[in-house]
Amino acid sequence: MNSFGIPVISGEGLGAVAVAYGALILIVHIIMAFVVSNDAKRLESEFESEDPFLFIPLFWGLLAFVFGIAGLALYWAVHYSSLRSRKNNDDE
Repeated sequence: MNSFGIPVISGEGLGAVAVAYGALILIVHIIMAFVVSNDAKRLESEFESEDPFLFIPLFWGLLAFVFGIAGLALYWAVHYSSLRSRKNNDDE
């Protein structure tokens, strides 16, 4: 307790919490990278007649691993949002 009678958190347990939090973040980033990479491979095989999706699936996986939610959001914007122009086969 400090001089005001308020309990103070000691720094002894905070290291373990930080390590656990870091491990959790690492696991989540690895899972996101795996999911994004697999989805990019699936899209690449489904639409092989179209233009490539900017980059190879490995790049998208690494992007999701390094940048986390921001990388996942960029992947979604490029591949699934209405920002992506899709070729319509009815026009041919």
